[in-house]
Amino acid sequence: MLQQNEAYNKKMIKKFNIKVAKQRLLEIQWCSELTDLDFVTQTKISEINISECCNIVPVVSLKQLMELSIKKCKLERITLVNMQQLLHLDLQNNSLKSIQQINQLKNQVNLTYLDLSGNQIVDISQLRFLSKLFELYLEKNEIADITALNNLKKLQILHIYENKIVNVRPLKELQNLEYVDLCNNLIVDISTLKGAKFLQNIKLKDNKVINLEIAENVMDAIFNESSDPFYFLDLYPQQDATEEDIRFSKKIDNIYKIYDSARRIKRLRNIMYLEQQRVIKYCLNQQQLQTHHQIVFTNKIINLLSQFRDEECYLK
Repeated sequence: MLQQNEAYNKKMIKKFNIKVAKQRLLEIQWCSELTDLDFVTQTKISEINISECCNIVPVVSLKQLMELSIKKCKLERITLVNMQQLLHLDLQNNSLKSIQQINQLKNQVNLTYLDLSGNQIVDISQLRFLSKLFELYLEKNEIADITALNNLKKLQILHIYENKIVNVRPLKELQNLEYVDLCNNLIVDISTLKGAKFLQNIKLKDNKVINLEIAENVMDAIFNESSDPFYFLDLYPQQDATEEDIRFSKKIDNIYKIYDSARRIKRLRNIMYLEQQRVIKYCLNQQQLQTHHQIVFTNKIINLLSQFRDEECYLK
């Protein structure tokens, strides 16, 4: 490891004249200036971790490198040359304003992990070329259009909270997606995700969703043991519900099915934060649920939900 403490921070470290024979990992921290990484080409290093350094070398050309992390370095641009083996790229908390400032990123077609969080990125269109991505972190940027994501068919984990997203339709094309964090965006309608049962975890709090039709998937999961449930449906616990919000689906019209199948409702223990959400709070307060068809909540259901809340499988 190459790590400089704060006492060395006053020095202008520009070049390392060292030889690394067997190490696979190189870590560099707190360097005032780092403009040359050529020495790495003569080593067997496959992973580089650079953090809190200034004036980082803007061109990286390391054919053997598999993991590259440059974090909190005020990086404004970088060029990735001849890095076909690169699998893991972490450029979080820099000063990148567009993906175009990561020159040749679209050529890194073997990437499986990409973290661009904490920048000022607006356009993510070039991500459509990275079809092997499994994990993608884009939170805390300025992204509004996520159309490019519909080509990432292998994507399993997506963090994209604190952006400016309105339309989530492209996510429905991602059949392998298991977790998505969409908190603190501008989302109003999530009905475009209806039927996307591949999603197992979805976080939506601090949006302005007015249509909860996606909850049909939760009800389907209760009555169909083979379905994959939304076991983490995190909406917006800080807001109050109205009857207009409660438009789940025909599946919920006959709520007595839940009461008659109390054993199955215990699967709600997997919907970990549901009671915190405004829908359940509304139901418990009003003691009835008016949909566009009929009143479907009764005191028996209220008591049942309260019972599970107080037991070990309570809804947190």
